[in-house]
Amino acid sequence: MLKVIAKFLPEYCSCRCGNNFTYHQGIINDYCSDHFASYYNFISDIIERGSCEITVGEAYNVIFSQRIPIVNKIFLSPHGGSAAVFAEPSIFRNQISMKIISSERKDNLHFGSESIIKVGEKVIINYTIYGRSENLLIEPWRSLLVTAKEQTINKNGLLSYLLSAMALESYANSKIYDYLKRKGIDNSCIEIFLKESNMVDKLFTLFKSIFHIKFPLGIVSREKLTKILTIRNKIAHGKIVSIDPDESLFAFRLVVSFLYELEIKN
Repeated sequence: MLKVIAKFLPEYCSCRCGNNFTYHQGIINDYCSDHFASYYNFISDIIERGSCEITVGEAYNVIFSQRIPIVNKIFLSPHGGSAAVFAEPSIFRNQISMKIISSERKDNLHFGSESIIKVGEKVIINYTIYGRSENLLIEPWRSLLVTAKEQTINKNGLLSYLLSAMALESYANSKIYDYLKRKGIDNSCIEIFLKESNMVDKLFTLFKSIFHIKFPLGIVSREKLTKILTIRNKIAHGKIVSIDPDESLFAFRLVVSFLYELEIKN
């Protein structure tokens, strides 16, 4: 799908802020961004937006257009953003509705008196719900990247780092498996090969030969991927490893960049 989309994208984008970058780099930057909208767009396959008129102090029931089994995040805001009112969501267990609880705001220092909404008055509330389906039938490497991003949101850098590396390994093994399977190689032989061969060699030797990928690829180098996979092995084997947020983000960005480029070119 990415390969098809890539054919229709112009090479460069000029932003209003004055920056120029390729569309592909813009997509990767969005995937790796720490902006809340990028976070929840990346890990959600259900996004529901709407607005409703509520009476402050009374519960209002919102019916979703579809069932949302897993709710990642809900954002509520008064229409226009200038009205002072407190609103909070409460999800019903039926997964098809939520209740908006509202009251007057007490911290009105940043609002003029004309903007304060009192109990009994009406206000339009905009809502955005980020959610996910149950048991998504997607490739394991995609699922691992989604979970890695979730762990980044939860400030769990160690687990995010490990999952990013595992996503890279899962991707490489699945592509090589599919290639060898098409060549008629027996499953047991493929499994032995995948188990015994070195991951860096798979990526930088096999991928070059099988898929005609030229390296270095974007920001990815053999040295950088070797470092990520070495630290991944230490974590997986029970070694105590300190991973700061920047290292976790670096690993995620490197893996996302690598897989994006491979998907475009393969």
